Amino acid sequence: MGRQSYMTIALDVKNSTKRELVTKELKEIAKKLNSRLKNELINKECLIPFTIRRGDELIAIFSSFSRGYDAYFELYSLMNAVSENDLRFSAYIGIGLGFIDETDETNLDFINGSSINSAFRARDYYLKKSKSYSKQYNQYNKYISTFVYSLEDGTPYEVINHLLSYINENGEKRTDKQKEVVALIENNPEITNVEIADHIGITENGVYKIVQRSNYQLVKDAQFSLKKLLDFIQQNYREGEHHA
Repeated sequence: MGRQSYMTIALDVKNSTKRELVTKELKEIAKKLNSRLKNELINKECLIPFTIRRGDELIAIFSSFSRGYDAYFELYSLMNAVSENDLRFSAYIGIGLGFIDETDETNLDFINGSSINSAFRARDYYLKKSKSYSKQYNQYNKYISTFVYSLEDGTPYEVINHLLSYINENGEKRTDKQKEVVALIENNPEITNVEIADHIGITENGVYKIVQRSNYQLVKDAQFSLKKLLDFIQQNYREGEHHA
């Protein structure tokens, strides 16, 4: 079997001195994420589900770049919500685009390829060591830093980072009320502005203004565009593989 293109997500908790607590929280997050993968019937696009490594790392590998982004966004949202006695867990998240050398291998200690190597380089070099470059994409969240990278020549990972930064930045800048309304919409796609107004005790016009100020539709459009870009990049990978 030839090489196949994959997205690898590699998270590492910063300054994880409370290893048992970190591992416990990561287990809960992995459980939630993997349960959602099953419910959304995209297990076939997940080579390795979210797996804990060394107690403070969380790694997953996806055969679909755009589905991988969906999983990353869920991970980012869950990590943002994690708190223990008002102590937030901070984390580096490296995302790698590339290939896996042997798709039958599912042991993280032995699996290899440009996808996983790119994720580790994004996390361990650009986010941990060479922070000056990756910092421009992570100015609005002091707890979670993300960087996308690819060792494959010609991959426009800078564009992906700009879009990802825009999406995450808008989420971070929302007020608590805006986050509450957005969460209601995301968790209840059929909900109306009238129902939201009744739920939180404001007018329907007030809901409309909150949604507008949250840049909700702009962010949804940016996410749609990012996933289209990821699909386009992956298609080029496949065509290059086919003609290699």
